Amino acid sequence: MSTSIVTSLMQRAEIALAAHKYVDAIALYEVVLAREADNVDALGRCAAAYRANGDAARAVTLILRAVRCAPDRADLRLDAAEALAVAGRHDEALAAYGEARRLDPGNPDIALGIARTHAKAGDYRQTVQACRMALALVPGHRLAAHHLGQALVEIGAFDEAVTVLSDLVAADPGLAAARADLALLRLRLGDYTGGFRDWTPPEVPADAAPARVWDGRPFADGRLLIRVADRPGDVLPFLRFVAPAKSLGGEVVLLLPRALSRLGATVPGADRLVVHERDAGEVTAAVSLFDLPARLGLTLGAVGVRAPYVAADAGLAERWSARLALRGGLRTIGLVWRGNARLPADRWLAGPADLAPFAALSDTRLIALQKLSADEIVRADTPSGWAVAAAPFRLEHPGPDFEAGLDALADTAAVMSRLDLLVSVAAPPLHLAGALGRPAIALLKAVPDWLWLSGRADSPWYPSLRLERQAFGEGVAPVVARALAAAAAVFAGARAPEK
Repeated sequence: MSTSIVTSLMQRAEIALAAHKYVDAIALYEVVLAREADNVDALGRCAAAYRANGDAARAVTLILRAVRCAPDRADLRLDAAEALAVAGRHDEALAAYGEARRLDPGNPDIALGIARTHAKAGDYRQTVQACRMALALVPGHRLAAHHLGQALVEIGAFDEAVTVLSDLVAADPGLAAARADLALLRLRLGDYTGGFRDWTPPEVPADAAPARVWDGRPFADGRLLIRVADRPGDVLPFLRFVAPAKSLGGEVVLLLPRALSRLGATVPGADRLVVHERDAGEVTAAVSLFDLPARLGLTLGAVGVRAPYVAADAGLAERWSARLALRGGLRTIGLVWRGNARLPADRWLAGPADLAPFAALSDTRLIALQKLSADEIVRADTPSGWAVAAAPFRLEHPGPDFEAGLDALADTAAVMSRLDLLVSVAAPPLHLAGALGRPAIALLKAVPDWLWLSGRADSPWYPSLRLERQAFGEGVAPVVARALAAAAAVFAGARAPEK
């Protein structure tokens, strides 16, 4: 293939890649490679197109070919490291970054890549070191400072993280992500005034109708619409703030996702509940549920409310109680080992096997309050007829229709209202237990969500909960052992052991 044709194909491919037409770019690069298999630039750029199109494996294959053809090019080593990191091959990525740094020691992007790869692998101490290395190369590097602040949080260096993130936001107030991280850190440390002021809450529905934003002032003759995002685990803690908002005015209309409609009907302070905004009618003002703490000027000491502030449906509770044979007899513990799969803090337990020590409790039934797929439960000799397939101990399950409806959490609330105790990772059922005022033990990762604060065994948000926290560098087993001891103490009528 002539040089002019190759040049033309490469130019057309670059235009397609810049326009995010990845399939077109790949096709053009592959034409070049069919004729010039060792064209280093085509290999590298084709790898970039495959990576952008979501094919990490093919991207790795091509970029490693490019590295073999030009082993002294630091840019290709860097691209290879990034491709390997995207593919989850962290050790190989770090080795490739090391080679890139040997060839180009003054490149801060290499140090940042090392930091990001260590963070993906969960090694935040190495992340901190790599971020400091990048900042030594380019003092004031904003992305490096941001990553440093995030990593410092993950190793529990909260005071230094506040300093790093505060300096970063002061230098560039427009850095929304850094400002949001600083707000979450302040909330974690109990600074609710500063934290809620800058917090970026979950989004409300994008098709929300225009309305004057409520500023927190009394609305005696008005109608306030409180909007809610479709994320039950986020919604449950904030429903407590509907009643304080109601105390400042007239009618309050609560817009909730259908999954919370049955529970939401029991929330104090809501005059009407709607699942579509068009049913709210004319409103004086509107506000996101998640903005209520800032609008109400709430401090840490003011978040606590008398629980319960939601209630289980009595009819559902009777139905599930009958199916699970919960009337009297053995003590019952609900278990939840998995939360949001996208959040590391919610999925730090490997599975139900991590909770096997609870099987040692005498006269106790263990029931999974976890919505599971059909292949995760099996027929069993249990009152419901179902059990968890992967559990190496007797772990009952309510059955395939558990949480199957549109208002799924109503089932969880109904079962939970008849159990003696819940043991759960940070997930919607844990928040639900707190909202219902039911006793629960929380299994928290070393750095959990901000709502659980830091270094406390209790929660001002949920007085009925006890928090068992993972220590830094600690595995899962010690946390479960402490939770087991706390559960035994609860059943014995004694005070749970102090930390």
